[in-house]
Amino acid sequence: MGDRNSDQVWHKPGSRVHLPPLPRPSRATLLRAIPSVGVVSLSLVGLLAVPAGSPPPPPAVAAAPIETPSALTVVETPSPEPSPSEFVTEDPDPPHCRQRAHAVSRLPATGSVVYTDSQQDLVSLFDRATGKRTIVLGGGACGFVHPRFIDAHTIAYETSSAYIAENGFFLLNLTSGKIERPRGSGRHWAWLAATALRPDGSALAELGALDEAKAFLLRVTSTRTGRVVYTRSLGYVCYCDGGWTPQELRWSPDGSLLLVSLPGTAYNEVFLLNPKGQNVRPPVAGAYPRWIGSSRTFFYEDGKGDWVRVDSLGARPTVFIRPNLFLGDPVLSPDQSRIAFWDMDKLNIVVYDFQTRSMRRFGRNRGNPLWLDDDTLVITGVKTCDCEGLDYTGLNWALTLSTGKTQRIAVNPLEADVLR
Repeated sequence: MGDRNSDQVWHKPGSRVHLPPLPRPSRATLLRAIPSVGVVSLSLVGLLAVPAGSPPPPPAVAAAPIETPSALTVVETPSPEPSPSEFVTEDPDPPHCRQRAHAVSRLPATGSVVYTDSQQDLVSLFDRATGKRTIVLGGGACGFVHPRFIDAHTIAYETSSAYIAENGFFLLNLTSGKIERPRGSGRHWAWLAATALRPDGSALAELGALDEAKAFLLRVTSTRTGRVVYTRSLGYVCYCDGGWTPQELRWSPDGSLLLVSLPGTAYNEVFLLNPKGQNVRPPVAGAYPRWIGSSRTFFYEDGKGDWVRVDSLGARPTVFIRPNLFLGDPVLSPDQSRIAFWDMDKLNIVVYDFQTRSMRRFGRNRGNPLWLDDDTLVITGVKTCDCEGLDYTGLNWALTLSTGKTQRIAVNPLEADVLR
């Protein structure tokens, strides 16, 4: 995966993420996205960030008085009154999140996109047929992340406010404009890293950290009763700079199994859990787990940086990509026949075909692929910057794979989902 021992720095307006190479069991390597934009997820992701909670700087200490030689005469003079600009004032409290929903007069059509802006202040719908953008959710200081369709009537999302009680998982009814916090959605997360609603809507999985916790807490609750189904302590929370790793929760299509990806003490880990929160398979070093189709087949990136596929719950992982590449953000095509990656080293898009077992590259300085249909990806522009890292250009394109042609599009694919 290129030089896996050299850190990359991801930078976007107002934030920065360190993206070290993929984790190995032999060293503490972490992969993570700042809630943003979407690497960054890149979950670039995606892309979100090292959790808040690092200790504040020590208070200022007054300098010791300077001794005056006894041979000198010291004349004391009164200090002048300080001017208004010299008074020290405390920073004001951060603003509260005030969510404001906007009902739509017509439901989104298949192929529509829901996405956040780069500052996470707005959630919008994009109609691909008309090119029209409709704002459905706003509110300063809310930090809207991970918007996705539940169905044509409902979108799910999370908030990342400065106030713990305002953070959580929410549902927005597009036709009524009603915002609902489902039963079981916690109000105690100092950092809510990931959420996932079971396909039938009966349970909510939340992964996060309580104040100053050393491990992540996985909490699964019933959305009908609010009762806690199970909790489990997993992984390791690093209150440090850098260390990007995707924290992810993914229910199986039938809702009976849960894939969990998060950082451990030495490397990133992938867990497969049953309805009671017990291990179905031993946890492994890896990241980016994804279910394939409606079966119990899934793939992930292992601790060596290879991409492996598991075709049944008892099967051994088989390698299908063994690249010397830094691939991330895998997304399956709607027909499940191809995977699009972002090569974070060469800064372009890589598409792998399961049938031909071949890979194709597209573009330069491109990232964050999102499938619009089986032949079209939305991608975003990236560039190097003075920080020796990357910056978003603010430009996005629709890439047609069969022709290789691109067209500008007003969709930010970093935090987005397509209605299927």
